[in-house]
Amino acid sequence: KVSKEEYEESLPPLRVDLLNAQFEVRASDVPVMIVLSGDDREAVSEVLNLLHHWMDARYLDAHFFGRRSDYERQYPR
Repeated sequence: KVSKEEYEESLPPLRVDLLNAQFEVRASDVPVMIVLSGDDREAVSEVLNLLHHWMDARYLDAHFFGRRSDYERQYPR
C-alpha cells in the first residue's frame, strides 16, 4: 500500500511522463484509443476529466457511446 505522502510525491513525474508519452505518440502518427467503461459513470467521468487536466487537451477527443438515462436527460450538459 502506498502512503498518501508517497502518492503525492509520485504524481508530478508521472504527469510529466504521461504528457511526454502523449507527444511521442502524436509525433509517431499512431492512433490511440482509450476506452473508459463501467457502471459508475461518475468515476468514469472523473477519470476522463483528470486525463483532460493532465494531458494536452488540444489533442484529445472524447466521445460518449451509449444511451443516457432518464435522469441524465433531465440535466443536459
